[in-house]
Amino acid sequence: MRQALLLFAVLLACVPIALGATVQGTVYDEILNEVDGAVVSVDSTPEQLAVAKEGKYAFELEAGEYIVRAIFVNDEELYYERNVRIEDPHGVYRIDLILLPNDEDFNIDDINPLFPEEEGVKKTSTNNRVIGIIILAVIIISFIHWRKKRKGNNKEEDIPKEEDELIKKMIEFIKKEGGRVTQKDMRKEFPLSEAKISLVITELESTGKVKKIKRGRGNVIVLHK
Repeated sequence: MRQALLLFAVLLACVPIALGATVQGTVYDEILNEVDGAVVSVDSTPEQLAVAKEGKYAFELEAGEYIVRAIFVNDEELYYERNVRIEDPHGVYRIDLILLPNDEDFNIDDINPLFPEEEGVKKTSTNNRVIGIIILAVIIISFIHWRKKRKGNNKEEDIPKEEDELIKKMIEFIKKEGGRVTQKDMRKEFPLSEAKISLVITELESTGKVKKIKRGRGNVIVLHK
């Protein structure tokens, strides 16, 4: 019995002690390719630095507020910065970073929220998931109602027979622009209302043909490969 307890104590001593919450994620460029070799830092004490191998990085952080930064220099300097709050000192948090040219006004917080993955925060995660499902259901119902109302009140903008052709033209335009284009440029190219352009882009996104990324006050439309 004493030997078993001794062996258990030795094994327990070999188990690494967690320094804090694990913060990990992937670094992407603006068209969502993984960035190999980006330098990721966090203003902990002392400051931590990591080189993202195949886009992956990880830190150990205590509870508190931090600034996570990522930078990559090739033909131009790409940069990202984000405020992070660690509440569960034993949780696992994922933060994916999307790099843009250093002079871009870009905030990814609206579309890439920090969320915990550890079993110790399952209750909070589950509650957030339920709230998210309810909000999504309300948005879908509102969208269906709005679309029906729009079809009844704005017949001059409906293109029932030419909608497929419009979608093809939009995809060709995005390809011509190198696979990504701002929503503002889409409105300049196609003489339709902003609501109609947004509706078609939403349909393209729902079918997996494009991805919409928020940039500053506008959106960038990226064609899926």
